[in-house]
Amino acid sequence: AFGNQISVALQNASLFEQVRQSERLYADLYEYSPDMYHSVDKNGIVVSCNLTESQILGMRKADIISYPLLKLYPLSQHEHVRNNLRKIFEYGSELKGIEEQIQRRDGTLIDVSVSASIVYDNQGKPILARMVMRDITEKKKMEAKIFQAQKIDSIGSLAGGVAHDFNNILTSV
Repeated sequence: AFGNQISVALQNASLFEQVRQSERLYADLYEYSPDMYHSVDKNGIVVSCNLTESQILGMRKADIISYPLLKLYPLSQHEHVRNNLRKIFEYGSELKGIEEQIQRRDGTLIDVSVSASIVYDNQGKPILARMVMRDITEKKKMEAKIFQAQKIDSIGSLAGGVAHDFNNILTSV
């Protein structure tokens, strides 16, 4: 009987260790994700964030937690962010791929794509918004370069067409 108790205790210890390893794995996935993650309460206060977000923003996690979400955004974005928080908490809306700009500690702006989902309490009331922000700054720079190249190409085509028409006029003269 004593041997069975030891066997059960070892199995429970092994199960406990598996749970701890699983928790560490998911904590690592959260902390070191290439995307920024944070949770915000109904008052717009950041209650958690991942290490990636703190590194990208140039702030310590402890400084971001308990920070008003609006302070992560430039003043020009505040009304937009307030409206999005209202949609989430009052209407239970989810956000998908909303493009915004956030501000690093040094004041530089980062283009981000924001998605958010709601967390409900046991009574079905919204208590948190989970947000994922993906840095799309490089993507936006590439899009701007492509747009510029297309504009130059269009101007070149227009100039070629004008030159061709002008040449036709000169030929007939």
